[in-house]
Amino acid sequence: MLHNLLFTLFFIWLFYTFVIKLLGFFLILIFALYIFNVVKRKSSFFQGFWKKHETNVDALIRKKAVVLRRIVGKESGLVKVCGQVWSAETDSYVTLDINEKVIVERVYKEKLMVRKSAY
Repeated sequence: MLHNLLFTLFFIWLFYTFVIKLLGFFLILIFALYIFNVVKRKSSFFQGFWKKHETNVDALIRKKAVVLRRIVGKESGLVKVCGQVWSAETDSYVTLDINEKVIVERVYKEKLMVRKSAY
């Protein structure tokens, strides 16, 4: 009887130590993954490694363009960006002359919204 009791207690102790070790392992794993994600977001090394590649018209945003047809106020004109000619307009009431350098801010429907380049 004492032998069975010791045997049972041994297996209960063995089971609970295994469960505690398993829970500890998973807690440490979750913590390590959290720390890795924080470092990944903050580190400049990982910024280029996991950089999302923009496709379609999103790739035109922040690109330099040249005005081909004058843009006056809210009227649309033409710009050339990445070798393609696009219809463009500005958010502000400024005049952009031919051959003036502009930067694409966003894409609105089929038009590019541009602003005057600082350089």
